[in-house]
Amino acid sequence: MRDCEDEMLQFTVAPTPSAPRAARKWAGTVLEAWLQGTRDSVLLVLSELTTNAVREAASIHADTTLRVEIGFDAGCVIVSVTDPSSHLPPEIRHASDEQEHGRGLEIVSLVCRHMGSEPCSAGGKRVWGAIPVDGEETAAVLCPARLA
Repeated sequence: MRDCEDEMLQFTVAPTPSAPRAARKWAGTVLEAWLQGTRDSVLLVLSELTTNAVREAASIHADTTLRVEIGFDAGCVIVSVTDPSSHLPPEIRHASDEQEHGRGLEIVSLVCRHMGSEPCSAGGKRVWGAIPVDGEETAAVLCPARLA
């Protein structure tokens, strides 16, 4: 099992309603230099995972921050959000047309090659998704000098 302190770019944010927007802004800046073609999918996954983490933190009345991470591994952009709740695993629900909420993880599962969750050694959990990247973008990440 991976620990929640793997080498990834990190951003911390308070679990407030504005957290998904702040996480998208941070990730968008990172992705402009990395992977333009994959940017929208990464921002969608990041927004959904951050929204769920805000709800989880609120449900346990946690006064803490969320950790948002973006990395690259095996041809995928890895997006993860760590929250203080130990509720595992997050469940993919199939919302009816009338329901306002409940589609986030279903959307994430459609966009990502893989997704999952794991407990963190310091408590809480990390929920992640792996968004596939095309060959040219992969080369740019592996050789950042090509971005200049």
